[in-house]
Amino acid sequence: MYDEAALSAALRAVPDVRVSGPFFRAVAATLLLPAVGVTHPQILTGVYAREHGGRYNAPKTFATTYLAMDAVTALAEAGGVYVASGVVARTILDRPYTVLAIQGDITHALDLTDPGVQTRLGITNAQLLEPWRAYQLRGEEAPTQQLGRLIRATGRFEAFVVPSEKHHEGRALVVFADRVSPPSGLSLVDPDWVWREQLP
Repeated sequence: MYDEAALSAALRAVPDVRVSGPFFRAVAATLLLPAVGVTHPQILTGVYAREHGGRYNAPKTFATTYLAMDAVTALAEAGGVYVASGVVARTILDRPYTVLAIQGDITHALDLTDPGVQTRLGITNAQLLEPWRAYQLRGEEAPTQQLGRLIRATGRFEAFVVPSEKHHEGRALVVFADRVSPPSGLSLVDPDWVWREQLP
């Protein structure tokens, strides 16, 4: 685990950056059907990750929307077969997926793929890609989940950029869904108005 005091202090001093779309998300076809009483499929709200957890957020904590910076990475992130340790054994698409494009900008983001930022924070790509699922299965907070919590706790960032776990050349964007505020904004690209969703 990280030294929380040291990392929190470093996070308060690193610069933020602006990141611009398009961003992408590959979604299982069944998840595009809105739940009962819901008017849209909640692609951007981060409610699924809030309930079930993800690499950078523990379950039942905060809404987190995981996006990719390109469509190939989105598909790679969508499918994966894991061994017991939580390491990706191979990437496989085991059901129908739809790749959705998201337009917009995040004004206050932290770029964890920037070597200079990594040095200032004392973290490495290898640490960002460490298995996390085994921690969660034991009811523990994974180091990457701790990192996500500390980034959010600064109150400075709406999102952060990370290396992709499943596409080595790709990057992902982790968005604190409830922290996105103007002039930042994200919206699904759908000129046919089948799916309407945006943040904020």
